Amino acid sequence: MARAESAFRDAHQPDVLRRASEYLRRVTDGRYTRLDYDPEARALSVICADRAEPLAVRYPISRGTRDQIFLCLRLGLLDHLDEDRERLPLVLDDALLRMDDIRRPEVYRLLADAARRRQVFLLTCHASIAREAEETLKVRRIDLSA
Repeated sequence: MARAESAFRDAHQPDVLRRASEYLRRVTDGRYTRLDYDPEARALSVICADRAEPLAVRYPISRGTRDQIFLCLRLGLLDHLDEDRERLPLVLDDALLRMDDIRRPEVYRLLADAARRRQVFLLTCHASIAREAEETLKVRRIDLSA
């Protein structure tokens, strides 16, 4: 099992991390430049433009930044898995909740770009996020609470 996991990771991880890193660079306006995975430590780290050492993807990185990293990883994984195949949908549940007002607009642009290639479902129980997404993305809102 460990060999199969290692072989799968070796075959797919570099491309997923490369794609996710491109998204992350865009979302953070270049503050974070690359994602890296250490198989020995089984730890994900991020390379920051203004630091020599990589940062582990945990505290002191904010929850909002971690959410952005995980969103970028999901997008990178989807792009990798469905290249030259039928596009998989992206389903996000309150993925924007902890993102700050400075980065959230770029995340919306990223989602708009993704929606040109695949279905994107943004779920939230927060009316303010739903309104903002509806206005920013010009999408149809479906209210399930009614």
